[in-house]
Amino acid sequence: MVLLTLLLIMATVCQTVTVWPPPSELTFSGPCVVVSDFKFVSIGHASSILTAGINRYTAILSSTPPSTFSMDCAGTGSHLQVLGINITGTSLVFDDSTDESYQLIINAPTQALIQAPTVFGGLHGLETFSQLLVRYKGELILPASKITISDTPRFPHRGLMIDTGRHFLPLSSLIATLDAMAYHKLNVLHWHMVDDQAFPYNSTVLPLLYKGAFSPKHTYNHTELSFLVQYALERGIRIIPEFDTPGHSTSWGDGYPNLLTSCSSKSWQTRPMDPTMDYTYSLLETLFREVATIFPDKQIHLGGDEVSPDCWNDNPKVKAWMKDHNMTTFEQLQSYFEEQLFSIITKENRDPIVWEEVFTNRGNWSMPPTSIIEVWISPAGDYSKLVEVVKAGFRAIYTTVSLYLDYQSPGDRHLSADWQVYYAIDPIGPTKLTPAEKKLVLGGEVCMWAPYQDATNFMSVVFPRASAFAGVLWSEHHSTNMTEVSNNLHAFRCLLLARGIGSAPVLMGSYCPEPWNFVYLPPWQTIELKPTVF
Repeated sequence: MVLLTLLLIMATVCQTVTVWPPPSELTFSGPCVVVSDFKFVSIGHASSILTAGINRYTAILSSTPPSTFSMDCAGTGSHLQVLGINITGTSLVFDDSTDESYQLIINAPTQALIQAPTVFGGLHGLETFSQLLVRYKGELILPASKITISDTPRFPHRGLMIDTGRHFLPLSSLIATLDAMAYHKLNVLHWHMVDDQAFPYNSTVLPLLYKGAFSPKHTYNHTELSFLVQYALERGIRIIPEFDTPGHSTSWGDGYPNLLTSCSSKSWQTRPMDPTMDYTYSLLETLFREVATIFPDKQIHLGGDEVSPDCWNDNPKVKAWMKDHNMTTFEQLQSYFEEQLFSIITKENRDPIVWEEVFTNRGNWSMPPTSIIEVWISPAGDYSKLVEVVKAGFRAIYTTVSLYLDYQSPGDRHLSADWQVYYAIDPIGPTKLTPAEKKLVLGGEVCMWAPYQDATNFMSVVFPRASAFAGVLWSEHHSTNMTEVSNNLHAFRCLLLARGIGSAPVLMGSYCPEPWNFVYLPPWQTIELKPTVF
């Protein structure tokens, strides 16, 4: 049974509780319970990730939003003081095959347990438990004494893509993003780190690459990146970096100009890397060897999209090289580049992810079976490329321009009210795939391309749009009752605000129990302005 909202009616007491994304199966009964003198206790396999999670959620409970309903648990005799966490497995491997399921069983006051085969499922159980609680007259309240939840994600890849190549995001913004993802049970941060406009990755083996950054202050050093990788892991999130090649690479040439194809074209997209030089592959091998030491994930994104052939066509040496190698099309030239790059990545024991153009234009090149294709060009509702990819035996990640968060959805919609468009998009849809082919669809991503977004507007552009799609990625049977969904998303938005995440409004004229505390520090004042208390 899938329930987005638990409506508990006890005499004159009515309380609405939201769990987002909605769990797979949920049952509840009994009166409300006071949660007092409370603590989490590990009773299974212990790990530093679980310890960090327990400490974090102990603190998170203090930010539980107040109830908008009257509640009275006096006289029920039920108090909950301990929640046991039983992690039954010992593996800390986190990839597409990791079991993220969990069970939450509460029979207050004698039994309260999260059970999961991995610590990552246990973290999801902690998040769900934290969302069940409300605060009323200073007390934490669990709205039912008997709750059973069995939950498992629909897809293993539930992603948010961010873009720091067009606008820089400071470390604090990335930390907030990872926390917000954990609250949504999103588990992959696809980091499109560099692009034509900037190269913020601070390499030690290729130190001149930093010249492609907006400034030395707009870079990420190895200490910061390693911190983010560990911070993400402790929240059940993988970071997959993307270094887009051979196009979208103008900024690489600021430090290493010989890497780019020489040509007279002035178009922003027409100076790709030069695929004909050994120097190109030597430099890329040096860089990706370093990247592999910082980002331990099995997968790495190599880009491959929107490679314009104009510059290659403008370069006589490139055209002569192609003739010498019996190449008649620029698709063959890019396939040659990808083949060399894939070989480099294979040496680092990584599975390459590429945008769909690499697959479409591969010609006679036999892409390695470990390749993962991210489809994106087809509009929402057109699954032809996705079907083509999986029927060719490759794993796929689904996105579409309709899931690009920097665009407002078509139609006369109010800004964040277009979350409904994202909620209506499904990574598989009505495709007629076999069970084996469906397993090749790893999941999907919402994409925060950033031509006009930075830390000033990032959160309110991403959420609640990404919140809506997170529900689709997690829940096999998500509700089609849009009134119910919008009410749940509004309640979840209030929880996000209470935890410091600036999600935009879901409903017109809505409000949360506690107003958002906008922090403003003018140049002439050194302490935060506090609202006047009347």
